[in-house]
Amino acid sequence: MRIAVALTALAALGTSANADTVTFFTPVGAMNMGQQVDASATITTGAGTVTIDLSNLLTATQVRSIGQNLSALSFTLDGTTSSGSVASSAGKFIDVGSGGAVTSAGSTSSSASNLIGWLLANSGGNYELNGLGALASPAQTIIGGTAGSLTAYSSANASIDGNGPHNPFVQGTGYFVLDIAGVTAATDISNVAFSFGTTPGSTVSAAEPSSLVLLGIGLLGLVGLAGRKLITA
Repeated sequence: MRIAVALTALAALGTSANADTVTFFTPVGAMNMGQQVDASATITTGAGTVTIDLSNLLTATQVRSIGQNLSALSFTLDGTTSSGSVASSAGKFIDVGSGGAVTSAGSTSSSASNLIGWLLANSGGNYELNGLGALASPAQTIIGGTAGSLTAYSSANASIDGNGPHNPFVQGTGYFVLDIAGVTAATDISNVAFSFGTTPGSTVSAAEPSSLVLLGIGLLGLVGLAGRKLITA
């Protein structure tokens, strides 16, 4: 369950997070091109590296069009403007054929010769991990569904169903390790946004990261405890 916490103290913190691992989500009810989208990005910063688990949280039966597929993730890293690269990636490839039938198209690995064909670019401290205009575009967008499942995409239209240029898809989650000089475990992450479909600019900004939600719950508990102390004083 996603919990929304509205606190003045949280508002003052903004949307950045200072932690080595933070998870960001699309807002509840987010849409793109009239279709539901639902995604998460778990970002871990370390010494010169950023690890991203980028997931399309839709089920196979919720997938209707290519406009629901993840195609990029943008974010800001505080304290570094270094260019970077995709060091390794992993995921499950599938082909979606006529009638939404699914066949396995293999798995990626961490070997440099077998990466998901996404590229990393930056302008100063603003970075984009992008599958459009990259090595395999317009294929290898991240489609919803459980990785490795052969459940049919029975509701998908012709932008997915048997669409040769869009196949294969990365199913469920794409795992990426980025090499970016200057990053540490304390690097702030902000301005996270998800892009969907094969048309650049179809972007949904992330909601508050989960670490701030948990902080908000803790603050609510402290406020309640203080209130009880005042009543019993």
